Amino acid sequence: MAAEYDWLLNAVGLAGDAQALFKLGQRLKAEGKVHLAATAYDRAFGLQPKSEPIVNARLMLLKSLSVREYGLDFCYIPPGSFLMGSVVGEPDEAPVHPVRVDPYWL
Repeated sequence: MAAEYDWLLNAVGLAGDAQALFKLGQRLKAEGKVHLAATAYDRAFGLQPKSEPIVNARLMLLKSLSVREYGLDFCYIPPGSFLMGSVVGEPDEAPVHPVRVDPYWL
């Protein structure tokens, strides 16, 4: 993916503007960059999970990226980052640190 979108793939937490991410997703989808659009929609959804336009756009795009093989439906999981670990859990769960995952189907 283009280096210009590294910020999108590395963003964690609740930082960001859901509407700006939604518009970015629309633009990326129109440009044919559907996998990157899925990441933008996913981030927007994380920030505003009750926004009907965001929910619907994300759902439709993720459905379009699903694959059916061996009688099973595999859903596309967009790439992105999240915080892994705990400050209150078991010692082997520390420290809290960002983790970036590549896209995959589940």
